[in-house]
Amino acid sequence: MPRGADVAHAALFIVAGSFTLCAQLDAQTLQFRQLTPDNGLQSSRIGAIQQDSRGFMWFGSRRGLSRYDGYVFTVYRHRNGDTTSLADSRIITLHEDHDKSLWIGSELGLTRYDPARDAFTNFRLSPSETLAVNTIAEAQGMLLVGTTRG
Repeated sequence: MPRGADVAHAALFIVAGSFTLCAQLDAQTLQFRQLTPDNGLQSSRIGAIQQDSRGFMWFGSRRGLSRYDGYVFTVYRHRNGDTTSLADSRIITLHEDHDKSLWIGSELGLTRYDPARDAFTNFRLSPSETLAVNTIAEAQGMLLVGTTRG
């Protein structure tokens, strides 16, 4: 009798394990949705993508910067005369640093996003010329910026 009980317990364990495995596989099913200008994306030609530590998706294009919260887009562009807007709407690269600051590289330089103010701070990299920022990285807590001049 103990042998039959062991077999019944083993069969019950296998069945329960199968249900658990199926539930885990089902929970890991990925779903994809295409986001287009019809959904509010600034452009269908995206050159830079970054997910920040708060879960926002950022998309940079030649027409501006778009932030997606999973439901709607917020679009940011350069506005003449507004020093708290992007330095330039032609976004090349995006990077979030170890302090969770979002950095934006554009054709006209380097910009940092301030989420508390929902505004931008622009940085001039050269006193004599405007430099496009092509890449942004970080090493040992230092921001490394690749420009058209190195």
